[in-house]
Amino acid sequence: MELNGSISFEKHNVPCLVRCLKPNDVTDNYVRSLDTNREHLNRENPNWSLASQKAYVEMKIASPGGLLIGLFSNQLLLGTCGIQTLIRGEL
Repeated sequence: MELNGSISFEKHNVPCLVRCLKPNDVTDNYVRSLDTNREHLNRENPNWSLASQKAYVEMKIASPGGLLIGLFSNQLLLGTCGIQTLIRGEL
């Protein structure tokens, strides 16, 4: 699922942005962070690659029941959150 728009705010005078993750947000640093934060992930495949993660983000965008959210500051991805819908249908 993909949501249009974003949420902007400042924290300690640092601009922040929350929006859906896009495949071009996936970097080598993103893939390395998956290994660092493995205990927080429910993914079974520990052999992540840049290509597989871009494909995963594309799959989540195409999926009607889940999405990936990114927290950015100065165009740098700081963290992500996966969301699954509990209620199907139009909101």
